[in-house]
Amino acid sequence: MSKEITLEQLEEWLLAYAERLIEAEPYLTELDAAIGDADHGVNMRRGAEQLRQRLTNGEEFPEIATFLRTIAMTLISSIGGAAGALYGSFFLHAARHASQLMRDEDLWCACSLEHFAQISRSGLKGVKQRGKAEQGDKTMIDALEPAIEALEEAARSDWTIAEAINAAHKSAEEGMHATIQLEARRGRASYLGPRSVNHQDPGATSAYYLFETAAKLV
Repeated sequence: MSKEITLEQLEEWLLAYAERLIEAEPYLTELDAAIGDADHGVNMRRGAEQLRQRLTNGEEFPEIATFLRTIAMTLISSIGGAAGALYGSFFLHAARHASQLMRDEDLWCACSLEHFAQISRSGLKGVKQRGKAEQGDKTMIDALEPAIEALEEAARSDWTIAEAINAAHKSAEEGMHATIQLEARRGRASYLGPRSVNHQDPGATSAYYLFETAAKLV
């Protein structure tokens, strides 16, 4: 089974993610209405529509770093607000790491699971720097970090891409559900204090969709 992720597969993944966000707008809005400004669904849909347009206009990307940078700039410019900055930071920092790997290890149009995990970890670091949040703060990090830890463990264990993505999907789902019992410590939801408990975080949910859509493609 495959031990490599291609640029073509990354494009397919992000297009599927965009479609999932568009479909999920009402649910994300419902989640955000409970503990936020009720705009996460609308904002993510707007970004997803721009992303879908960018990925279906026939543009060809020369390598992975350029592709990830394009995703970052598209989301930053179209989502707006905190979500745009956070998702943009994820893909922008991932692109920077991919660019470094390109120089060091000739990463162009495919990457190993190990490199994919490294790129994802760099993206997570970007989110943490931008949002000043950690796992347990009831944010998108609660879905992202367990998923990326699963990718790293899969790379150390020499798993296939499919096995790794499925493990990341499961971990992201568990992290998303775990936010229900957390009290928010960052973002708009933190203003509610204990009243934010018993609500699933919308950011963790939209982040979970990244791995949900990937798992459906492997």
